[in-house]
Amino acid sequence: MLESMRRGQRWLTLIFVSVIGVVFVFFLGTGGGLGPATPSGNAIVQLDEVRLTQNDLGRERAAMEERLRAELGDAYDQLGADKYLDSQALSRLINQLVLAAAAQDMGLQVTKDEIRRVVQSSPGFIDEEGRFVPEAFDRFAEDQYGSQRAFMEAFTRDLLGQKLIQLLAGQTAIADAELDLAIRYELEDVQLVYVAFDESQLPPGELLADADVEAYAAAHETELEKLFSEREAELSQPERVHARHILVPVASDASEADLAAARERAQAARDRVLAGEDFAAVAAEVSGDTATASLGGDLGTFVRGVNDPALDDAAFALESGGVSEVVRSVHGFHVIRVDEKQPAEPATFAAHRLALAREGATRERATKLADERSLALATAVRDGKSLEDAAREAGLNLERPRA
Repeated sequence: MLESMRRGQRWLTLIFVSVIGVVFVFFLGTGGGLGPATPSGNAIVQLDEVRLTQNDLGRERAAMEERLRAELGDAYDQLGADKYLDSQALSRLINQLVLAAAAQDMGLQVTKDEIRRVVQSSPGFIDEEGRFVPEAFDRFAEDQYGSQRAFMEAFTRDLLGQKLIQLLAGQTAIADAELDLAIRYELEDVQLVYVAFDESQLPPGELLADADVEAYAAAHETELEKLFSEREAELSQPERVHARHILVPVASDASEADLAAARERAQAARDRVLAGEDFAAVAAEVSGDTATASLGGDLGTFVRGVNDPALDDAAFALESGGVSEVVRSVHGFHVIRVDEKQPAEPATFAAHRLALAREGATRERATKLADERSLALATAVRDGKSLEDAAREAGLNLERPRA
């Protein structure tokens, strides 16, 4: 009997793998961590069009913690629970999604009448006289889920999963002892694994030909022009300068006499440069900027907004090779020289058309490959191979949720 239960469990596993293989669960991470990076807002778990967010994870975690507190009372260990609540809540969310997807794939449905009966009989929404209180339900849905629609979607998924479990449980009559043993067997040995496909980039070794990029550009001209207009500022090059400086620092509470002396030292350094001395050598000797003095005062290439506004104004007013007057900033007195000045370069659609087309063609091709490879993987599993063997033969890596 137990072996027949395990065979039933393998059938359930096959359903899960089939569903995951076709549409796949994408783990987007709870803190920088799990798997493929398909842009999907702030989703942390996604299956097909269903996306769950950090708020869903937080709500599930809070519910689990509340149940533990109620069950354990004073024996509840906050530190101990914190070590596994996040992973347990994430696993529960994933299980709910996969169960609901499998239930829908098998043709199971949840009607509005079913949802209404369950909601209207829930103790939290009933007053002392046993009547349903719509306002209590509305408050709960808004507070916990953000909207009634979000609550109904989540509740529908939960009921679908329950229906599937009830259906599978009815396939075989099992003695309590055998069921207990089977549950222990599953809890001790089953581990969740998955294969992640990245729809944002091509697999290693896959390259797009220039002809493919040009064909994509020709077929998506209007979309590319719109994308360019949205990213024009990002693609344009602002005015830049490569500059050096000599700094004579002053304290924030410096006296007038100290300020005058510092300005005089800066002016003396400028005079030496104008008289023909090498700017870098004077900076190495005089500058109080310990980060750049040994580099001859080199500030590198920068755009406006990186440095003190006084330095920006002076540097961008100079031409290549120009030396500024003594400039006052919050740090002290500066003498600036511009080694090179690069004018702003507004982006043009013609210059970026193929680069944008390559991005789009890459996404399109990567998505197609992900669909093909996931379908092939699911087919191999349905034909009797284990997920591990099928993934290995396809050159794919199995991943596991982080504990």
